[in-house]
Amino acid sequence: MAAIFLRAIVPMQEFVRQDPAPFIAKIYSYGKINLWKDSKELSAELKNFDECI
Repeated sequence: MAAIFLRAIVPMQEFVRQDPAPFIAKIYSYGKINLWKDSKELSAELKNFDECI
């Protein structure tokens, strides 16, 4: 896991500079990073969750 992290650290830094927080991203073993959920999707899910409670 440490080797994966080391391969991905520079791409992670670039990703964080380009994508506004909050977000959830997937990091693959070969160092690729993909956005999974952006701030709009997370906000919508939280709103739906709050309405269910």
